[in-house]
This record gives sequence, structure tokens and C-alpha cells, in this order.
Amino acid sequence: MKAKIAAIVLIGAVLGLIIYGGTRWPPATSGRMAAQEAVQQSHSWRPASRRLVALMIEKYGPPSRISAERVVWGRRGPWKRIAVSRASARPLEQVVEYAVPESRSAQLRRFGRGLTVIDPAKGELGAASDRESRNVLALNLAYDIATGRRTPEQAGRFYDSTLRLAAAGKSSPYLERLMFPTAEREYYPYTRPPF
Repeated sequence: MKAKIAAIVLIGAVLGLIIYGGTRWPPATSGRMAAQEAVQQSHSWRPASRRLVALMIEKYGPPSRISAERVVWGRRGPWKRIAVSRASARPLEQVVEYAVPESRSAQLRRFGRGLTVIDPAKGELGAASDRESRNVLALNLAYDIATGRRTPEQAGRFYDSTLRLAAAGKSSPYLERLMFPTAEREYYPYTRPPF
């Protein structure tokens, strides 16, 4: 009797895996297919956007959503969302989960410099440009403004100065990594699949 019950449980488990597994690709296959689809979808895009799709796949793995106009990654590294757009002067948008104080929203809008998402209600802060390093710089300075470390004008001067120095070959931690805690920092670290 125990053998029959064990066999029935095993058959049920196998059927459950087949039914559930039949609606999804195995992880390595789906990743490879999503990456290939994203590259194919972006083939007719502007060269800068095409390059960004390839760079984001290289760094963050296969995308979560692909459409004719955008390729989107969800919850990778510190990012809540990464999107590369087909036709935009600032094709790379990166959003973090950060509770922006409502009292600082106007100052952040005054700073500008590529900040595209300032949403205290959703707890989102995002920037868009043609490079991840510029987005990181804008978000780090937005954090400085949100915490009262800099005024929008000071942050703007620092932004411009840092980009000039970067063009001359100098580096800054403000360009290299987010220098503040985000809710997503520990979620979904990307490990390159074996393909």
C-alpha cells in the first residue's frame, strides 16, 4: 500500500512539473532566447540604442520584457528597472527604489540633469541618458540633494565638472557606483548563464 501511495505521489509530482514546466522554458534556454530576441528586435534601432541593448545584456543578463520600442530588465543589481528605448536622445533609463522626501521633489526637478523619475508615492528615483555612468552620477547627486548635502545648483556644478574631468580621463566614485542604499541592492544579482 505504501508503495502505491508513493507511486501516486511521484506521478502527481511529475505531472505537476510537466504542466507547470510546459508553460516556461528552462532558465538557460529562456535567457538565451530572450537575449537573442532583444538583439533581433533592436537590429533596426539607432546604433546607440542597439549598442546599449548589447551592453545591458552583457552586464545584466537577458531582459524581462521586449517590445518594438523598448527592452526592459526588472530588478537587476541595484536597479528596480532598466529600459533601453528605440528612439530617444536619452535611450537608457535606470530606476532605483528610493523613498524621495516629498519636501525635496521640487529641488530634484530643478536639478534636472537627466532625472526622469521622481516619484515619492511609488518610492522611485530614475535617470536617463546615453550611458550608465551618467545615470549613476545623476542619481548620486539626487541623493545628495534629497539628504540636504548639496543644493540643486551645487549638484549641477559638480555634475558638469565631473563629466568634464571624465572626458579628460579622470574618474570619480560618483560615476562608478551608487553611493547610497536602495531597497533593491541585494535583490536579483545577475550571474552570467553558461551559454
